[in-house]
Amino acid sequence: FNPCGDWRELNVAQAIKLILHLPPTIEGLTIEKAPFGIEFMKILIQQIKTFTNLKSLRISHTLVGGMNEGRDSGLHLAEAIASNTKIEKLNLYKTDLIGVRNVALWADVVAKNKALKSLKCSGMDEELKKIHSTAWTAYEHSTHNSSNYNGQIVYCACGIFPDAMLTDEGYKVLAKGIALNKSLETINLTDHGASNRVIVEVLGKALQENKTITKVNISEESDKEGVEHAVQELRGIIKVRLPKIQITNITYEP
Repeated sequence: FNPCGDWRELNVAQAIKLILHLPPTIEGLTIEKAPFGIEFMKILIQQIKTFTNLKSLRISHTLVGGMNEGRDSGLHLAEAIASNTKIEKLNLYKTDLIGVRNVALWADVVAKNKALKSLKCSGMDEELKKIHSTAWTAYEHSTHNSSNYNGQIVYCACGIFPDAMLTDEGYKVLAKGIALNKSLETINLTDHGASNRVIVEVLGKALQENKTITKVNISEESDKEGVEHAVQELRGIIKVRLPKIQITNITYEP
């Protein structure tokens, strides 16, 4: 649905019709820059529950918007992922479908999922730089129109995007789910506004408990130097762990 792509002229009704006509046996689905809001997301989640062979799902630069709609849609998507036992790769990149307000359910889904091999989740911490600190009074408990997302909106509160960032609190919760998972091989967590102290503490513990993960990428645009130190500390913590883990600090990994 890129504004420069073949589907740029679609309206909400047409986009929904397109999703409804996807074959139930598709193996991979990418939704990118889809500015169609809550009704489109409801149908998409409904269809995900019906797909019988979906192995890869990527939702990128797609915001539901609203004070509760993104959070609630994320909860429904987590439930859909839980009911779909075939998904091996999940990539939520710059969306308001996973954040500090709904991460508890996501962590539970990740912990219990037996098919998931790759979890990539990128927040919107870098977008905060586009809102000057003195403007937060006006933005509190409202939505922020993002120029990089085709005019889509995201809920703002307490100086963050709570449905599009984990922060330290959400990082701790998700890490517990990662620790309990028995199938994950790759995790990629970027731009969630988490501190390097928390990253080292909770991921270090999770990686010691989880014995299937072999690749980890973490990145925080707001603290590149701090995260690099965190990476070095994590490498030291899991130095003797088997199997070996490759830990990187890459800003963007599709």
